[in-house]
Amino acid sequence: MGNHLSFLRCSFYPEIFYNTYTWCGHLLQLSIFLLNSFVKTFTMDAMEYEWLIRMVNGCGRDASQGADTCFYNQMEMMENNLKTKTLYATDDERQYQYAKAFSTVKMYVRRALEKGLDKIKYRANENEKQQLEAWALSLDHRMYDRKQLDEIIDKASGIFLKHGMQA
Repeated sequence: MGNHLSFLRCSFYPEIFYNTYTWCGHLLQLSIFLLNSFVKTFTMDAMEYEWLIRMVNGCGRDASQGADTCFYNQMEMMENNLKTKTLYATDDERQYQYAKAFSTVKMYVRRALEKGLDKIKYRANENEKQQLEAWALSLDHRMYDRKQLDEIIDKASGIFLKHGMQA
C-alpha cells in the first residue's frame, strides 16, 4: 500500500527540489534587478517632468495643470508598448496611443516653458530668453523625440531654478 509514494524517498528527489529552488531564487533575483532598473529609469525622468511643471505653476501635485508623474509614466509605458509589440493592439493603435501620450506631456511642457518665460522675462538674459522660446517652438506637432524632450526639461529647469523659481 505504501509503495505508491516510494518515489518521494528516491535519492534524486532532494537534488531536483534543490535545483528547482535555486533556479527560482535566481529568477527572483533577476526579476528584482529588472524591476529596480525599470523603476529607476522611469521615475527619475517623470519626477523631473513633474518638478518643472510644479516649479513654473507654483502648485502642488495637480493633474489639471499636468503636474503629476502619471502623464510622463503613461508616455513611457506607451513607448515601451510600441517597442515590445504587445498582442492586444495593432501597430497603428500602439503608435496612436504613444503619440497621444507624448503630445499630452509635450503640451504641458510647452505651456510651462511659456509661462516660466513670462515670469522671468525681466531677470533672464537675452540668450536664456531665446533658448526658452526656441525650445517652446520646437515642441510642435512633428516632434516625437523623447531624448530631446528630456534635454529640454532638464535645461529649462536649470534656467528657472537659476532665477529663483522653486517647486
